[in-house]
Amino acid sequence: MLGGIGPTGDLTLGNSIGESTTLNIDLQNLAGTVRFLDGAGSQSYLVVHDDVDATGSIIADADEDGAGDIQGGISIGELHGVISGVNLLGLIFIGSGTSTGAIELKGDVALGSFVTILGDYAGNIHADSDGNGDGAITGDVTIDGLFSGGDICGTNLSPGGPLPNNIEIPNFGCGATVCQVQICPLSVPAVAEGSRYLTTTGTWNACSLALRVVEETTVGAPCPINYVQADGTLGDTPVYKTPVQWRSVHIHGPRIVPSTTYLVHGESCGGGVFGDPTVVTTPLWGDTNNDGSTDLSDILCILDLFAGYPGDAVCNLYSGDLAPCETDQTVDVGDILAILNGFAGETLSCGSCSSGSGMAPEGGGGSMGGGMAGGEGGEGPLGGPEGGGGPMGGGSAYVLSLVPESNTVPRGGTVDVRAFLTATNPIDLRGYQDAVVITGGTSGTVTVDTLEIEEQRSDFVFFDLSPVTAVDLNGGRAAAALFSGGVNVGLETKYAATFTLRASSNARGVFVVNVRADTQLRDSANQPLPWTSAGPVEIIAVAP
Repeated sequence: MLGGIGPTGDLTLGNSIGESTTLNIDLQNLAGTVRFLDGAGSQSYLVVHDDVDATGSIIADADEDGAGDIQGGISIGELHGVISGVNLLGLIFIGSGTSTGAIELKGDVALGSFVTILGDYAGNIHADSDGNGDGAITGDVTIDGLFSGGDICGTNLSPGGPLPNNIEIPNFGCGATVCQVQICPLSVPAVAEGSRYLTTTGTWNACSLALRVVEETTVGAPCPINYVQADGTLGDTPVYKTPVQWRSVHIHGPRIVPSTTYLVHGESCGGGVFGDPTVVTTPLWGDTNNDGSTDLSDILCILDLFAGYPGDAVCNLYSGDLAPCETDQTVDVGDILAILNGFAGETLSCGSCSSGSGMAPEGGGGSMGGGMAGGEGGEGPLGGPEGGGGPMGGGSAYVLSLVPESNTVPRGGTVDVRAFLTATNPIDLRGYQDAVVITGGTSGTVTVDTLEIEEQRSDFVFFDLSPVTAVDLNGGRAAAALFSGGVNVGLETKYAATFTLRASSNARGVFVVNVRADTQLRDSANQPLPWTSAGPVEIIAVAP
């Protein structure tokens, strides 16, 4: 055992370190140079502790007579110097930090064993550093972190890749090359996820790149280049990620619209565009399963997603998120109304370049068929107390009230609370999404046990109009919508939904029930309608 040397000291070992020699070198620091005149023996092992950066070098053929193989092992926390020799017949292990050093070999076998780098690596790995054409990488090389700014090369590698199976580098960063040629895909595989999202697919080793999405048009000037941002939206500035990172991004925004063709390209850090674009065409508005039509199966998909269905490869959050223009990665009453419009054959063009329509004004929603024109005030109630909703736009058009069948609930029992609508400024109503929030009590809970829309009631807001209805028990939401048009509620009070609440066996005290803030009302153009809550109701948990 040879102990640690000083922070800047050098250590030179002569010809006595042969193949059969056992020498363990345990260094607390490596800021100088360790030189082996004729290589490191097959049973030797050099360890640089992983809590100290190795800024020095390890040279296994210091006298450059061609006899300096690395036959033992080298373990380093971080490498910031150089490991050099003739052939690697042992192993090199570099820890999980960020290393910027280099591995330079020059023999006729060169890299014939193992190199494992757990962290990021910004240096070179060369098996033919003397350039005489006899240094191949035949062993296993694995870089678990990001490989950026360095070069990997051996006589058996093709400039620019692809890499052979014994080399695993899933994350090529900016500036990383294979034999001085940047490795990038010929194309970026991409598919549509329903009519409002795109995503990349498959396995593709490549450099870090930005994703360019350009809408294809045959009318007027070319559409502008859009770059995918880190959150999947589109913007003007390129964002560089590795292929592994891009595969988790869902591309969306007002410019991703139904029945439109997009060209998806990869752009390298230097701005180069590689290969042919992937051509992706989004399906019809509301065609969740991309079978060429918007039909009953698509309507049922949206209703299932609203009701809490976790989704599958065809019917899922992304294929079901149809509205507003700035998709919100939720399925709510706006998407129910959108699927009904798609079923009726209407179209959507929020920010389509080829259609000539502009971006929708902030606020979402929109008239179907002529583009989704955003309504002032945004989507959902604004400004109200938690759980209470609030006025929107130019004042509330509806008041939502809750009426319990009793102001008490037995512990372990249930009580029904019904929701009603009253129009203060009558506007046609096409659909709604109603939800409640329950707070208070000194112990135990009161929760939504069942949900129902009693369509047979004569005071039901859509009575005798054959609406589509849906309930989301886990989310505590109920929704109803008309296939088209709307009703003028007038000044009468109309029934909306029934929430059956259950008290736990240990419920005590006064529980407060109010209209939840994500409640929505929509008009015949799928614009949000302003509403306010009539106020909370109190229910006392009592002995059965």
